[in-house]
Amino acid sequence: MDSSKPTLGELVAAVSGLLLFASMFLGWYGVEAFPGSSGSAWQVFALVDLLLFAAALTAVTLVVLRAANSLPELPVPIAPILLAAGACAVALVLLRLVFPPQFDALLGVDSVTTRKLGVFLALLASVGMALGGYLALNERGGADSRTRRARAGSPPPSTGGGGGST
Repeated sequence: MDSSKPTLGELVAAVSGLLLFASMFLGWYGVEAFPGSSGSAWQVFALVDLLLFAAALTAVTLVVLRAANSLPELPVPIAPILLAAGACAVALVLLRLVFPPQFDALLGVDSVTTRKLGVFLALLASVGMALGGYLALNERGGADSRTRRARAGSPPPSTGGGGGST
C-alpha cells in the first residue's frame, strides 16, 4: 500500500474534522425565554471550543500532510492519533449535550436551555472522526507494524504453517 495515500478511514476522519469545525459556527444552544436566540460553540464556551478545534485541526492536518507526502516521522502511526482525537471530541460534545450550559444567572430569568442543530452535527462529526481513526487502525495497522519491525531489525512473525516434515 502506498504510504503517502490516505486510507478511507483517514479520509473519513479528515472530512469529519472539517464538519466538526463547520458545526462550531452553527447554533448549539438557545434559551426558551427568548425565542430565536442562538449561541454557537465559539460564543458559549471558553475552553471546550478550543479543545474541539484542536481535535478537528489534528485530524485534518495529519491527513493533508499524509496526502501531500509531507508527514514527518512520528513515534506512532496516525491512526491511533485520529482515534484519540475523535474519542476526545465525542466525550466533550456528549458531555455538553447531556449537561448544557445554564444561562439563568446571566440573563436574570428562570429559563430552560434548548439544544440546536449545531451540537447534534458536532456529535455526528465527532463520532465520524473516531470511526475514521478506528477504520484507519484496521486498514493500515499491518503495514505500520511491518515498518516498525523492519526499522528495529526484527524478523516478521511466523505464519504458523508448521513446516516440519514427517
